[in-house]
Amino acid sequence: MGACGNAFGFMGRLFVLVAVILGIILQAFTINECEFMKFSSGTLGLFEWSANGEACQPYGSWASESSYLKASQVSIYISIVSAGIAALVVLLQALFLNGSFCVGLIRGLAFFCAKIFAGLAFLITASEACNSGHGAEWTNNMTGFDCSIGRGAKMNIAALVLYFIASVLSCITAEARPLTAAKEEGL
Repeated sequence: MGACGNAFGFMGRLFVLVAVILGIILQAFTINECEFMKFSSGTLGLFEWSANGEACQPYGSWASESSYLKASQVSIYISIVSAGIAALVVLLQALFLNGSFCVGLIRGLAFFCAKIFAGLAFLITASEACNSGHGAEWTNNMTGFDCSIGRGAKMNIAALVLYFIASVLSCITAEARPLTAAKEEGL
């Protein structure tokens, strides 16, 4: 591969890395957001909730019994860790590793898990919180099931889109020689 193709491949990997890091940052903000789902009587986050415009507060002991809430929390953490693994593999590939089946497989699985679990965090939270049969119990008897997505859900969806873009870019960009190999060859 010529120097030009190598430069395009490296720039592609850099775009992938930036997209993944932005997705991780968005999901970190999602964790700290009190407004994942909005109701007429308050907001619901993954780790905090608020009733009628009051300050956000951590979930009480009732939340420890909610398997839906735990599943949402675990999903967002798995998504962040998977995205971090994907970013690390992309970085190591750009710096040291030649493309191999195993490296591509690890990167692909990490991207797959990041996307699936980001989506699951949203689906589990939205389906349970907005389900009139169980939502009131889970949201500590919040009334009104006119739920809509809040800032946290929007940031999580944006992270999911960034992970998708990064996974597609990592597949279609040219495979660049690692920087260490390019320096040894004098390119």
